[in-house]
Amino acid sequence: MSIIQLENIHFHYRKNEPVLSGININVPQRSIYGFLGANGSGKTTTIRLILGLLKAKKGTINLFNENIKTTYPDHFNKVGSLIENPSLYGHLSANDNLRIWAKYFGIPAKRIDKVLDLVRLNVAKFKKTEDFSTGMKQRLGLGIALLHDPALVILDEPTNGLDPMGIIELREVLNRLRAEGKTILLSSHILSEVEKIVTKLGIIKNGQIVFEGDLSELQRLRHQNIEVLFKVTDAQKALELIPLKEKTKISDTQFQIIVEEENILPHVIRKLVDAEIDIYSVSPKAKNLESMFLSITNEKEI
Repeated sequence: MSIIQLENIHFHYRKNEPVLSGININVPQRSIYGFLGANGSGKTTTIRLILGLLKAKKGTINLFNENIKTTYPDHFNKVGSLIENPSLYGHLSANDNLRIWAKYFGIPAKRIDKVLDLVRLNVAKFKKTEDFSTGMKQRLGLGIALLHDPALVILDEPTNGLDPMGIIELREVLNRLRAEGKTILLSSHILSEVEKIVTKLGIIKNGQIVFEGDLSELQRLRHQNIEVLFKVTDAQKALELIPLKEKTKISDTQFQIIVEEENILPHVIRKLVDAEIDIYSVSPKAKNLESMFLSITNEKEI
C-alpha cells in the first residue's frame, strides 16, 4: 500500500518559471522515504503541496489512497509535520508548548510526557524554549509533530542544527517510529545524513525526479562505470589488449579504464598477466553514496 502518491505534478509560482515539472513519487507504507535534492531543487515546495499548503497546477496527490482534493482537511489529522523551523512560544517551557498543541489536537495531556521522553527533552521540560539550542528546538518541533500519534510523519530538513549525537538520536527515534508502523517522509540535501536510515530514496533536481528506488538500487549503481587506474610495465601494449571503449593512456606506464561492471575488472587483470605484462598497482576510484548522489544531480563533488 502507498501512503503518498504524486502523479504528474506540475507547479509554478510565476508563469513560465516552473518549480515542479511532472514529478511522480510513491511512498510505501511503513517506509522511511528519503527525499533528497540540493537547496532550491523543489523539496519544500513538494512537501507543501502534499500538506495542502499549496495547490498543484496539474496532477494528482493521494494520501492514504484518497485524493486530497476530496478529503482535505480530514486526512491531515493522521499527518504530523515539521517544515523548516518549528514555531514555538519562546517565553513558555517545552511542556507548556506541548500543552497548547495538545489542546489544539484535542488529545489528553498525558501524551506529553511520552513525547518528551521520545525526543529526549524530558529533563528540559520546564525550561523556556527561548533558552533552547537550535537542536533542542528541532527536537521539540519533532515532538509537536508526533504529539497526536500520526500515521504519517513528514520532516523537512530535520537535522538542521543538530550535532552528531543529535543526528544519531534522531535516527533512533525514526527507526522506533517505523517499528511502530508509521510511515516517514524525510527531506534532506545531504545523503550521508540519511543513508543509514532510509528504505527508499527519491532524488529531485530542478523540479524533476531523477532517481527513485530502494537504497540497494543506488548501492548497485556504485559498482557500475568504475574508473580504474593501472600502473604497468607497458601501458601502450596493455591498452591494445583491452577491448574496452573507455580507456586512456596517461604515460608509458600508466593508463585508466572505465569498466561498466565491477566483475569485468578481474578479466582485464587476467588478460594482462597472461600477456606477461607486470602490474604494479590497480586503483579503482571508490564511489560512496554521497558521490553517487552528486553524480546523479550533476553537482560538483568537493
